[in-house]
Amino acid sequence: MESARRDQGLTIVLFGKTGNGKSSVGNIILSTLEAREFFPIASGLASKTETIAEISAEDIKVVDIPDFTNLEVGGDDIRHEIRSLSNSLTHTQYAVLLAVRCDVRYTKEEYDIYREFKTLWGKGICSHLIVAFTFGDRQDHNLDEELETVNPELKSLLSDAGRQYVLFNDMSDSKDKKLQIENLLKEIGNLPRRRQEGVSPEQTASGMRTTEQNVVSGSTESKWCCFV
Repeated sequence: MESARRDQGLTIVLFGKTGNGKSSVGNIILSTLEAREFFPIASGLASKTETIAEISAEDIKVVDIPDFTNLEVGGDDIRHEIRSLSNSLTHTQYAVLLAVRCDVRYTKEEYDIYREFKTLWGKGICSHLIVAFTFGDRQDHNLDEELETVNPELKSLLSDAGRQYVLFNDMSDSKDKKLQIENLLKEIGNLPRRRQEGVSPEQTASGMRTTEQNVVSGSTESKWCCFV
């Protein structure tokens, strides 16, 4: 498995619902580099940042996109900036990390936020998507096994990401954080990849159902693991 080629420059885009720890993931990444600044961490439920923030260190640029559904003002501006950012990264090496808490239930609200972000980003997002599970200090079971029994929304997200994910623990020591970033760079080394749902647009048009269509249709067959 190859690691990401940092000598060519790498952009890591962070997104997720407010409170899911995306900025903390960004700071874990920056802490392993020669970074001189870090992302502010909001202590409340509302996002404190109303603009997309970028911090570069060595050959990596980390981009923190605020939850546009949780801003008092500026949500539409963020949506426009997401489209522009997507276009600017088309011919570059990049990864999109979607922050998801591993210690609470993945909700329909989170999935709807992701679906809007996916629409804004446009074609190709699934080829660059990695799920960043956060609050790893609260994960006391085997994550790989638990992800076999998740609800339809999270199953659809993991399918979009080709089941590529990394577990982050902001409470760990510097040595462990470096291992987390090594795992992330290995996953990024597999990008871009083909979509792995096994359903082509032509098949969907002819009547076959994608995982996302099953979720939207209201499937209630779900099992919860640690995400409850």
